[in-house]
Amino acid sequence: MESKVSGLLAPSHLRVNLLAFAYNVDESATFSWWDHSQDNDCYQVEYQIVISKRAVQLLNHDYQIDTGWVQSSKNSAVMIPQLEGNPVENEVYYWQVRIKDNFGNVSDYSQPEKFITIQYLKKPIYGIWSPNLHKKDDELVHLGHVAFIRSPKFSLNTQEIDSAIITAFSRGSEPEFVQGFELRMNGEGAVVGSARPQAYYDGGEKTAIYYNRYDVTQSIQNGLNVIAAIIGGNSPRRAFFAQLEVYKIDGSKEFVQLSNSNWKALDGSTAFGDYGVKIRSLYFGMPSDNIDMDFYPTGWDQTEFDDSAWPTATISEAEMVNNEEVLVPYRSENTLRKLVTNPLKKITRLDDEHFILDLGKEIIGSLKAEIESPINQRITILMGEQLDKEGHVRHHMASGPDYVENWKLKQGANNFTTFQMKNFRYVEIVGFKGNLTIDDVQGWAIEQPFDDSEGSFTSDNSLTQ
Repeated sequence: MESKVSGLLAPSHLRVNLLAFAYNVDESATFSWWDHSQDNDCYQVEYQIVISKRAVQLLNHDYQIDTGWVQSSKNSAVMIPQLEGNPVENEVYYWQVRIKDNFGNVSDYSQPEKFITIQYLKKPIYGIWSPNLHKKDDELVHLGHVAFIRSPKFSLNTQEIDSAIITAFSRGSEPEFVQGFELRMNGEGAVVGSARPQAYYDGGEKTAIYYNRYDVTQSIQNGLNVIAAIIGGNSPRRAFFAQLEVYKIDGSKEFVQLSNSNWKALDGSTAFGDYGVKIRSLYFGMPSDNIDMDFYPTGWDQTEFDDSAWPTATISEAEMVNNEEVLVPYRSENTLRKLVTNPLKKITRLDDEHFILDLGKEIIGSLKAEIESPINQRITILMGEQLDKEGHVRHHMASGPDYVENWKLKQGANNFTTFQMKNFRYVEIVGFKGNLTIDDVQGWAIEQPFDDSEGSFTSDNSLTQ
């Protein structure tokens, strides 16, 4: 008779195709997990995997697939024969696993995890961008390198929804070797895409264009919702595509939003102070983030934001994926925006209008500001990986880029995020009249998810401490 003892714990760290959130799943998918036991000399001898179409079905033991007990010590690269011919394209599934050890003990089932079967987006695909309009009054010329995008507001009944998934990708940022968009749902869950194209995909002649899928279930709200993004591109192919699908508890699914001319798009040239000068290296050039709060649309990602004065988006003339390219799901974990928290972070006031911010560690990303300014003023921002002998930021990087920006602040609250990707630890703020606290300017990093508690590092070298 099967028995459960406390020594054998439920499996954890479930992965499909080595991903915590896999959306490239087909019948050749591989499953893996971590085994845990408090007993010595204990190891897995059997496993059982169950798969359901919705979370409630899994809870009710209504399984699409039940492998039964499989004699195997494998807990990685596990394939499920019952998947052959079974998965429906673009469908959400949940799975759990339990194991039996060599003493005959049976673990509890793992916590359920979600995966999505591969989606084949139908060509042709056309994206959107901000329209090329003449500038007004004190605006800069609309260069279109950066834009703000918003969907129409739409209503959801969250009690009907199991999962809400956004599919997105962009073109046009390839010359800059950086991300093409930062996407948010109701102002939450900032995510980043797209990955750089991959030439000679799978050994063939075509170039892979990667799309991302984001689980925004935790960010949707009952009632009105909005999708918003900052998008960037420097080539004539610049275009952005997004669609939202909801997978309902009753097993159905529905397309809720698709990027088109009903969306709003605001040129960001003036908000980001882009007048054509680039931060350059030998390999690329990208716009500076010269924030101008007279034009930056504070709250642009919030549901209640009024975008009635924004122009409608234009549809790209060229297809986003041509005949020499193939659109495929991204094969690594999605990239997120994350506020940097580090116990070593500190801010030093050099004089009345001069500050040095040390984030405590190197980041790849940009900045998030929540500055209360007593007056209208301009300040200079210098970023870098090192300090010079005088204690100032070495902003001209050895690799070429010179991280110098100018921010125009208004009296009162100045809440914004910069967009372009940089490598830095130190931020020098020059010319600010007023007080700055340690959290007024924060690191806005671009990271793939990783639990810091699952890794450690020690060294007797003081340079690494």
